[in-house]
Amino acid sequence: MHSSRSGIPQRQTARHPEQPSAPPAGLKTLSGCNVKDAAPLLGWLFRRVYDRHGCIIGGVTEVLIDASLDARWLEVSEQLAVNLGQRRFLIPVEWVADQHEDQVFLHVGHHDLTARQTPEDAAFVHSPNNSLSGS
Repeated sequence: MHSSRSGIPQRQTARHPEQPSAPPAGLKTLSGCNVKDAAPLLGWLFRRVYDRHGCIIGGVTEVLIDASLDARWLEVSEQLAVNLGQRRFLIPVEWVADQHEDQVFLHVGHHDLTARQTPEDAAFVHSPNNSLSGS
């Protein structure tokens, strides 16, 4: 506890990690990799993602990887009502608290996430030209 100028102790509240607005530059999409590079990371795709309260957020639709082929970010799509489309979230892998078979559990709540407004506003492009192998 910290004291204010008036001498009254003030409680510190636990802060949730802030969700960055976009992944760091230089990451590639798993879908843009060749099969040999992508194979060890394919298990991330289509897993259901839950927040720290056990509420479903959506499913993993893309994995952003670095030059060492390590997963760094997950793109998670939340299906909305029919014909309303999807909201997508970019979630740092560091926010994953646990994994079981086809489920991923985060250590943050759903309310801590900010949805991407459009698929075009991310720092990556779904394209075979984003291959790490250069081919």
